[in-house]
Amino acid sequence: MKLSTTIVSFGRYFGEGKMDIEGFITYCSNLGIEGVDLGYYWKNEEEIEKVSGWLKENNLNLGCYIANNDFALSNEKDRQKEVEKLKRSIDIAVKVGADIVRVFGGKMKEGLTYNIAKEWIVDSLKEVTSYASEHNVILALENHGQLCAKSSQIIDIVNSVGSSYLRVNIDIANFLCVDEDPLEAIVKLSPYAAYVHVKDLKKVEKEDKDEKIIVSLEGKRYLSCITGEGIIDLEDAFKRLKKANYTGYLSLEYEVQRDNKIGVKRSIVNIKKILREVKE
Repeated sequence: MKLSTTIVSFGRYFGEGKMDIEGFITYCSNLGIEGVDLGYYWKNEEEIEKVSGWLKENNLNLGCYIANNDFALSNEKDRQKEVEKLKRSIDIAVKVGADIVRVFGGKMKEGLTYNIAKEWIVDSLKEVTSYASEHNVILALENHGQLCAKSSQIIDIVNSVGSSYLRVNIDIANFLCVDEDPLEAIVKLSPYAAYVHVKDLKKVEKEDKDEKIIVSLEGKRYLSCITGEGIIDLEDAFKRLKKANYTGYLSLEYEVQRDNKIGVKRSIVNIKKILREVKE
């Protein structure tokens, strides 16, 4: 398994104007990882044209392109806008050399259930997956949020779409948001895995005004933390991925708002240590 980090790990830096795409790639080149995930933070078309050169200069691969979409919308015109947006993401992914695009199903909304939203999500993904297949791009559906996040739901959608170009982006920590055991979920989703996101959570012991509290469906409260220092058994998680013959990327998704550089660096060190123990 190879290491990457997603550009979202530096969300605060990008939001405050402290980092740009080139700076992100340059910083990551010193982390001792093989790849990065790009998306979201483009300033202009010129950056898209230059990014392949920046990656080559810094001896990094592009592990995945990340897209942001929501198909859990009752209005067909609104869903079609999301479809077209995702097709545009596929076009950019092709241009920058990514053969995997991370996608979502849809966001939870008041009164909405998975059973109601499933048809909208499946129909939209069928259209986008057909477009992706024409460009030889794999879509990786992430267990994200609380509407479309349980392993059973992800498998249901992938099987309903029925294309080899739709697979899964396993986000190990996100299963806690829907009160599912991450280790059991990994075993179920491993056969479908195209990509893996690695992050960590801790139980809330006191309020933290600088960090967003994550509340699960059952009301359990979590905070994002430095990866490898939370409650998730990442060693066991990696062992299960290894047993399933997963050889792709483990991509750090650092979601703590405090200093991104310090947290990302420490998280990568922890992940490398865990991987060494898994290999021994």
